[in-house]
Amino acid sequence: MTEQKKNTDSKNNKPKRRRKSYAEITESKIVKLLAFIALFLAAAIFIVQFILGFFDVNLKIIGAFSLIRDLFIGIVLLLTAYNFVKPKSKVWKVTYWVVAAIYFIFAILVLIF
Repeated sequence: MTEQKKNTDSKNNKPKRRRKSYAEITESKIVKLLAFIALFLAAAIFIVQFILGFFDVNLKIIGAFSLIRDLFIGIVLLLTAYNFVKPKSKVWKVTYWVVAAIYFIFAILVLIF
């Protein structure tokens, strides 16, 4: 009975909420910032590609910006997926790193070739 009282709020008998650590808050803010940058780059690249499509122009710089966009999206996905994989077994973690490496290697190879 006493343990239950310690883990609940005395006012309304609800469980107490755990405070997030500074690292968790910082990581969350970084992921949100990277997601915003990726969204911004994606929208800008789509607009520029749409406009240049009318003039049949294909610039290498657009490919570079597309790579940057894909890398930002990959980083956001990487950080988010790691939170899922962190409590899992070693097989999940190895699979995570292999897939992450494949993503970034092929994101760069697509631009080169």
